[in-house]
Amino acid sequence: MGHWVLEKIEISSKRLKPGTRTFIIGSVRNAPEQEKEYLRKVKKALRAQGVKAHLPEDDTNQNARGLEICAQNRSVIEESNPLTILYNQASQGSHFDMGMGFINYKDIVPVGYIYNDSSFVGMVKKWEKEGPGLKKERREEERGKGVKYIISGLDEFSSKEEIREVVQHVENLEKQGFKVYFPFRDDPMGLSKYDQNVLHREKVVGCDSVDIFYKEDNQVFFDMGLAFGSYKEATVVKNVEYDEKKSYPRMIDEWAIEGPGINID
Repeated sequence: MGHWVLEKIEISSKRLKPGTRTFIIGSVRNAPEQEKEYLRKVKKALRAQGVKAHLPEDDTNQNARGLEICAQNRSVIEESNPLTILYNQASQGSHFDMGMGFINYKDIVPVGYIYNDSSFVGMVKKWEKEGPGLKKERREEERGKGVKYIISGLDEFSSKEEIREVVQHVENLEKQGFKVYFPFRDDPMGLSKYDQNVLHREKVVGCDSVDIFYKEDNQVFFDMGLAFGSYKEATVVKNVEYDEKKSYPRMIDEWAIEGPGINID
């Protein structure tokens, strides 16, 4: 593992003009105070420029349930463009919010990167430079009933046991007649992280629901953000134990039970 790097970037007044609404993506839970303070400075600077900046730490109701917090953030992301981001490789919640932004074809303005070896850094930099990609028109008949997208985060470093567990689940679904997109099996080899996420967005948009094998993995969180940001129904196949505190394991159980389209008024 390389050394952690903090790249700070001057806030772009050209892309964040007065009257613009922006959602600031950054760490919330367990974020160092220095990082929180930097994000507050970003928010203050943006508001001084007349930008309607929303910082979840301060402006989203953090006393709400996890599902409600994510729905509040989704609503603001839908109304914002571009999004402002302090990318932190260690912040899974940031990847969830990025997924919600990417599924909604938002542009981004980075104000910094905190990372050591994350492939998502290249993805974010390409997203900034080239935008979120062109939206493809989908014919209604392409939306097959019972299409499932599998969120598992499997990669070449996954254990045989972990791979076997997910593969068995996929095979059982297909025996039942479901159409399944399983990234570990179905993604083409050699895609960049940006192109991989463009493909994942297309497949999530075309699916009816997602099946989640939860783990603390940035791709899992990004894919969950894609799915929640596009109001997909979810089934939690595998989760981890959690306590009464707000957490993503609790949030995805709430999502599976209550659905993604709750009233946040």
